[in-house]
Amino acid sequence: MAQGRTTSVYQISHALICFCTSRSSQELLFIISGHSSIKSKELIKDELNDNKTRLLDGITIFKPHSSGSETKLKADKSVDHLEQRFLLLLSKFLDLDALQCQELFGCYLQHAFRGTGQQLQSILKDERSIQALILKVCDFYRSERLHLIHAIKHIIGFCQDSEHTYQVR
Repeated sequence: MAQGRTTSVYQISHALICFCTSRSSQELLFIISGHSSIKSKELIKDELNDNKTRLLDGITIFKPHSSGSETKLKADKSVDHLEQRFLLLLSKFLDLDALQCQELFGCYLQHAFRGTGQQLQSILKDERSIQALILKVCDFYRSERLHLIHAIKHIIGFCQDSEHTYQVR
């Protein structure tokens, strides 16, 4: 029975991590500011193109909570009941679209969560632990927004600098 539970926990955390389709805003900032090991102009160009919508829309890319997205999340059979309950609480707490909360939580798990799948499962079962996790995801969400703003500021600050390393000539 423990074997089946371990598989289930792995599937939940793996599915959430795979749901995170983009780099974190912090990683994006490091890449475009030259503080990353990625130095190839072609790779940086690809990163900018992959994140074009996010960079152009800025923090307005984050949509407010809506009952429509909540309904879509509830209808998704691939989302575990515990995870669904947590995401709905998180969505209301952050006033963020439920589907974006799902992606945000997947990114949090991939980039900031320091635990195992079993630990995540036990956190999602305990009300006090859920409250602490919501606050940690909230901090991650705020840092994502701030890093996105810094990335946009970096691009704007150097777009006219003909001497900048990544300037298109």
